[in-house]
Amino acid sequence: MIGDGKKQEPTELIEPDRRSDGVAVNTDDKQTQMPKGMIVAQPTVIDGPGCGKSFALFAGDNAIGRGHENRVNLDLGDKSIHRRAHAWIAARDGSFVIEHSGQRNPVFVNGERLAGKRGIALGDRIRLGSTTLRLDAKQETSCTGA
Repeated sequence: MIGDGKKQEPTELIEPDRRSDGVAVNTDDKQTQMPKGMIVAQPTVIDGPGCGKSFALFAGDNAIGRGHENRVNLDLGDKSIHRRAHAWIAARDGSFVIEHSGQRNPVFVNGERLAGKRGIALGDRIRLGSTTLRLDAKQETSCTGA
């Protein structure tokens, strides 16, 4: 409550339709990295810093990197993962395509170095730096009230 008795509304640090750098975020393409939309899978860290941690993978394009601007933010201590998108996973119509973003450090899928882009499936392993992710099905969660 403020002094006049009215309830104060929370303020947004970033406009909901813009990233901090001013790029519009109302589509699900590479310009949009706000965590929104339908969750379609979960990359889970299975080796490296943050082992056991899962992330939401949304319909559309998903940047993977260490910076906060990535939908999959792997800022878990592995400095060999690029801050800006190290890789992209596009999730459309039940299929997934991974693309190396052209950064210096490589991306591996199931032990093979990624050149360009390729399809991936649930269960595939993705290595960026010293961190390995497994692409898992999204976990349904339900809560029951007491």
